[in-house]
Amino acid sequence: MNSDVKIVICLFFLILLCNTGQSIKITGETFRYNYIYEPGFTNEYSFNLVNNDGQLSNYKVFMKPYRDSGDFSDSFEVIPEYFENVAPGESKNFRVKLNFIGDSANYGENMYLIGFNRLNEKKGITATASVAIVYEIFVLYPYKYMEWSLSAPNLNINEKKKFKISFQNLGKKTIDSIQADIDIYNLENDSDLKVKQIKSSKMTGILPREKDNLNVEFDSTGLSPGNYKAVATLNWDENISIKERLFKIGSKNVLIHNFTKEFSVGAINKMDIDIESNWNTLIENIYADIEVYEEDTNNKLSEFKSFNTNLEPWEKKSIDAYFDTTDIKKGQYLMKITLYYEGAKTEKQGMVDISDITNAETVKEIPGKITFKSVGKNVVNFVKEMNPLILLMILLVVVNFFLIGYLILNKSNKEKKAPDDIIEIVKKLSKIHSNEEIVKMLSQKGWSEEHIDMIMKEIK
Repeated sequence: MNSDVKIVICLFFLILLCNTGQSIKITGETFRYNYIYEPGFTNEYSFNLVNNDGQLSNYKVFMKPYRDSGDFSDSFEVIPEYFENVAPGESKNFRVKLNFIGDSANYGENMYLIGFNRLNEKKGITATASVAIVYEIFVLYPYKYMEWSLSAPNLNINEKKKFKISFQNLGKKTIDSIQADIDIYNLENDSDLKVKQIKSSKMTGILPREKDNLNVEFDSTGLSPGNYKAVATLNWDENISIKERLFKIGSKNVLIHNFTKEFSVGAINKMDIDIESNWNTLIENIYADIEVYEEDTNNKLSEFKSFNTNLEPWEKKSIDAYFDTTDIKKGQYLMKITLYYEGAKTEKQGMVDISDITNAETVKEIPGKITFKSVGKNVVNFVKEMNPLILLMILLVVVNFFLIGYLILNKSNKEKKAPDDIIEIVKKLSKIHSNEEIVKMLSQKGWSEEHIDMIMKEIK
């Protein structure tokens, strides 16, 4: 059975189990089990059945294969198999015993269901409302049988990565050897050109149930960016199997696919720039410079930037910018976009139309832009919403702050003024000594240059 189909089926049953709108609910640690059939293997599981119906109900167990799967009724036992007069909301415990007895001829993948039906006693039939636990059972083939998959990850130019072949022996016989050749094809320009081949090492003696990997290093050096295909040929004993996977080789390049081209006149317009990464690694701090010109005169009318963003490997997204057309007349103009990212840039240009259209997305203010108007508005709103007592306390703190500052400054100015008695002495000395001699004497007495300057200014 295809693995995707299996997943869909199992999800269906899990949703059914978890749906409290059903008249029956089963609770337990898990509701899906996966086994490779091995004679003698045993296990036991505990569940609870809950009556979600609004009436007394009786329940009876059912066990059945899903579609064309094999019958494993001899391997399971449910205790008890019947519940009688279960009250609304009441929970009943039951156990499922598993015992793989002897060999099974149900080779390959099987799906076996175990659950309960609500009985409709009046009609003497089983109601359709039911829930089930899913057991996936794989029975080894009696001959050599291999299941495998190929993993070919995306990578960048001049980079090495491991391509992986995961395999498991699902037959009862040992596989003597396994080895893989992987051919690389360039798919660009509608071609299918083989550009490289890589080979794995050989593994031997793969036992039944054994699983392992073949890892092959792929070096993209010398190959151009683009889309590629890996075709793996798996040689195991006398058998050959082929699988293929698509992958990409990336370059540090961000594409500009499209951008908004219609804007409303006299307004702040939101514009989108659609970008895509061609790189297999995170690209950070991407932004765009946008310039708007008159097409005929090449006169620049406006210039603005987008918001910054990051791109995950191969990610597509739109980045936002805001175009203010307040001072631009209606008409058609040339818009040039330069996208900057990690030392590289991408450019794109096109004609845009500014008109009276009403479907343009406009805003009153550019988000995140700080203006005196927006700051004042925020302050007014803050004051309006503030508790009066808290506002008074804040004002007192501000007044005290300025008062303390004034006192400290005033005290500092007073401390810088020279003592009056020193000034008088220096004035008398100035009558018989020059300023140079007085400065020298004060310096010899240990006065600092700052104090000497203040004294000399006082006597002038």
